[in-house]
Amino acid sequence: MKKFFCYIILGAGALLAACTKNDPASIYNTPPNIYFDWRDSTGAGALKDSLVFSFAFTPERTVDTALLPIRISGDRMPKDRIFKLAIVDSATTAKAGLHFKALEPQYIMPADSGFVKVPVYLYAADTSLHSHSVKLRVKLLPTSDFTVTDTLFNVAKISFSNMLQQPEWWAYWSQLGPYSRVSFELLILSTGTTVMYPPADFTHQPAMMFICSSFTSFIKDPFSFVTKHPSLNLVTTANGDGTYSLYATNNPDKKWILYPEGGAYYFHDENGVTIKL
Repeated sequence: MKKFFCYIILGAGALLAACTKNDPASIYNTPPNIYFDWRDSTGAGALKDSLVFSFAFTPERTVDTALLPIRISGDRMPKDRIFKLAIVDSATTAKAGLHFKALEPQYIMPADSGFVKVPVYLYAADTSLHSHSVKLRVKLLPTSDFTVTDTLFNVAKISFSNMLQQPEWWAYWSQLGPYSRVSFELLILSTGTTVMYPPADFTHQPAMMFICSSFTSFIKDPFSFVTKHPSLNLVTTANGDGTYSLYATNNPDKKWILYPEGGAYYFHDENGVTIKL
């Protein structure tokens, strides 16, 4: 009986040794998974799969960057590894070269890293973006370094435009005048403001009043405003027909026209209505 018991122990030990020896190979020889992870740097927040973007909030730019967060589920390695992205043609309305820069053939997950952000360069030059948005769908592809097994988070969705819609808070501030897309663009251009708090919020009221005052000064005399605020990098140039163009130096293709009227110069909104305050 004692001899038989020893055989059992020896056999169990051999089996355990075999498992210990083989299991790591079965785990580590399998490429780790890769997926899109949109949570913040603390790991908080729900996973999602999309990004909504508008150039209208940065009217001085013609190019901006959407960052796609790529994370692995698996071990980090002391070497660079390759992963790939591809456009989902059936779900993409944006056009490469017109709305975005074509993707690279492959991307790098740096050595000893489990997370990287891939830049996708978006373009604002297409004037049709003022009236509608375009969609870009990007999917992860498997490589010899990574598998793609999570079908919930293997596709990133980017929707972008150059549109501005009237925010609820605009009606609270009569000092801004009637809403128009051009008025909102000019507010952002002259003050950097994209969100305003209602007047009842006394904590923010002084800052909101200052924004309204600055915007009024800009609309009433844009030439003096540009001179007094060189840090905004705004320029006015004569067009030769009695009008002037105003633009940011880092985006000279995006211009707002100043029209002469009653001894002063005024912007017109998208419907040709004079913007006065």
